[in-house]
Amino acid sequence: MAELLIVSLILVTLGAVAAPRVSRSAGLDRQAICTSNLERINSAIETCYNTTGQYPNSMEDIISDKHYFPAGCPECPIRGQYILNADRHAVCTH
Repeated sequence: MAELLIVSLILVTLGAVAAPRVSRSAGLDRQAICTSNLERINSAIETCYNTTGQYPNSMEDIISDKHYFPAGCPECPIRGQYILNADRHAVCTH
């Protein structure tokens, strides 16, 4: 019985140490995905410029064209929104 108690205490201790690291790691993963999405969107914006000779006026212009995003525009995993800034590049609102 004492062995079971000791094993339980060790597992609880390991869980207490590991939980914050897992949570932090998940947050870093979401940020990395958001950064990757921004790179894809900005690449599509530059492709649009090279193809048409002008930057899109809004995000809707670029995401509505199935040539750039056949499956639709990527979504921010941190629940932000991708928008165009004054320099005609995508940024996220989170």
